[in-house]
Amino acid sequence: MVDSLDWKPADFSKPFKYVFADNLSMQAGFNIDTVKVEGLYDFESKPYKKGEHLFRFHSWTPMYINIDNLRNISYDNFYDAVSLGATLYSQNSLGTATTMFGYSYHNKFHAGHMRFTYRGFFPVFEFKLDVNDRDKQRIFLVSGDLFNPQMVTDTVAGSPFVSASMLAYVPLNLTNGGWVRGLIPRLSWRYSNDSYFSFREGKYQDYQHIVLGLQYYQVQRMTKRNIFPKWGYGANIQYNMMPFAGENFGSTLYANGYGYMPGLLKNHGIKVSAAFQKQFYNGKRYLMRNIAPSPRGYNQHFSITYASVFTDYAFPIYLGDLTLSRLLYLKRAQIIPFFDWAYSHGMNDFRHMYSGGADFLVDFNIFNISLPLTAGIRYIRTGESRNIFQLIFQTPLL
Repeated sequence: MVDSLDWKPADFSKPFKYVFADNLSMQAGFNIDTVKVEGLYDFESKPYKKGEHLFRFHSWTPMYINIDNLRNISYDNFYDAVSLGATLYSQNSLGTATTMFGYSYHNKFHAGHMRFTYRGFFPVFEFKLDVNDRDKQRIFLVSGDLFNPQMVTDTVAGSPFVSASMLAYVPLNLTNGGWVRGLIPRLSWRYSNDSYFSFREGKYQDYQHIVLGLQYYQVQRMTKRNIFPKWGYGANIQYNMMPFAGENFGSTLYANGYGYMPGLLKNHGIKVSAAFQKQFYNGKRYLMRNIAPSPRGYNQHFSITYASVFTDYAFPIYLGDLTLSRLLYLKRAQIIPFFDWAYSHGMNDFRHMYSGGADFLVDFNIFNISLPLTAGIRYIRTGESRNIFQLIFQTPLL
């Protein structure tokens, strides 16, 4: 009741103190960055200079893996071939700069490799350098007959092949709902010390290429059980030219498309890819090496007209979470049969190439590390009855 309240004059010389609220106010004024504690380090706040922190080496692998970043992010490629060697990886604290130094041994060649990618701003920049993957080559013309000279490739034994490239691309992420979409414009410059004989200059000149390209992909989000996306497709178009080549080289137009669809059973997947390439050769002396990949098991070709179709069928095999020891845990196996076909029309001949085979892979964890890994063997049988084996590998870190 109001009548029962105690009425008396207020004394403002002794204001009321709310202890709990006062303690909260004191804590709000507490700043850990300004506290100095004896016996501990005194950390000084200073600007973070990106240029001084580009490298932070974090891991290595006892093998060399040749990574194609654009094919991986556009779902055109899932596995990469590996070779004997070692690879050292670096990533800065911001995740904007990645570096790879590698050594490989293959076909009796000791080779060095370097990759650097910077994503701190658009466009993304990527630099590559490869040394001594093989001996360098020289290309010149010899007379087959008066009107049909033959292009001959000569290997310069003991002279290491050097290849360098710079790539700028903008990975536009258009993902929406259950579909992963992207558009990637690109511009690249590539140099190699392979050389061709220029009749106008009267000497051998090294190769330089400039490539313009545009790539689009759209795939359905993958479940962990699937090897390929259930549905999806992608397209890639590139235009390749050689500056300063004059009368020696023309230009090349390349187009590629690929699609994914379900297989015969649940979690099975099919990938079909087709490529077409046309080299504008009229009035020129030499052919450029193909942009389009050759069937698995074949080397790169020189073609005026080139067409190919590659097919893959992938299905998983559940291994029952097999634990072989404390150091090795197997999750599933993957089997991916494939068949490749290509037609190549060169200067004075044409050729059909085909190969078949399968990838045999295992998903596993090692040394009690949660990072999932995939590794296995690729077997290839070419149309010339050659048998080829390759190691293949995948990890989310790459």
